[in-house]
Amino acid sequence: MTLWAIVPVKPLRRGKSRLAGALSEDERTALNQELLERTLRTLSSLKELDQVLVVSRDPHALTIARNHGAKTVQEDGQPHLNTALARATVVAQVHATQGVLILPADLPLLTAEDVLTLIDRAAKPPVVVIAPDRHGKGTNALLMVPAGLIEYDFGEGSFQRHCERVKKAGAKLEIVELPSLGLDLDLGGRTCSASGCHSVFGSSGGAFKIYPNAAPNSFEMQANYLAAKGFANLDSAANSKLLLEPLAGAQSIVGPHTGGDIFPDGTDANYSTIYAWIAARLKGPSTCLP
Repeated sequence: MTLWAIVPVKPLRRGKSRLAGALSEDERTALNQELLERTLRTLSSLKELDQVLVVSRDPHALTIARNHGAKTVQEDGQPHLNTALARATVVAQVHATQGVLILPADLPLLTAEDVLTLIDRAAKPPVVVIAPDRHGKGTNALLMVPAGLIEYDFGEGSFQRHCERVKKAGAKLEIVELPSLGLDLDLGGRTCSASGCHSVFGSSGGAFKIYPNAAPNSFEMQANYLAAKGFANLDSAANSKLLLEPLAGAQSIVGPHTGGDIFPDGTDANYSTIYAWIAARLKGPSTCLP
């Protein structure tokens, strides 16, 4: 089976706007570029993928893609994700691909093994493989064989709509639920970095100290990674001090957290992200959240 991966990319300076409270525009741009390059490295390492195609209206993002050996499609006209993906799929079909994998560039825990899991579930076409987001509402990855089997309907609540389109097409539906595929970086809320409580430059924060606004792949990010790792329980993510201290109601277990309750419960977006990161055995400093 020939298979192309299609990666839609927002303009690098505009992506991750929800992190504006913790990162400057330049820092978000650097983060978006690191996420894109990490995704491209992961995909290009897989012999099961015949080609990677990046669609974007950002010339810089397209240049990065070509430098990693990917083909590119320049998005034009009114910005619309589904239209851009449909156009990219036609390009893939012209090159006689049998299937396409739609994968965003903002999955910080993505691994080659995750992609192989999606591919393995598409062994018997016609089939659509969907990885929902952590809430079971959005679509974080979609693989279909043959290409063009269903129309794209990304946006809020897309998981259910995509499932319905598969059923109407009479194709097999495979759902893959993995923590690493369910999490993206569109998160809000307070962070240790943004609050400054645990800054290496301050006097508060106890033993947990991190550099605020560390750039991806920097010494500071490496130091932050090691600091977080020291408060993580790799055998039982839920029992990590990194999660328990700021968790509401857990003070009786680990003692009081001077900064108060950061996570109201285990469904909090930031709690879930850190939990999945620890459960995935801390995939390296490039996946650290700001």
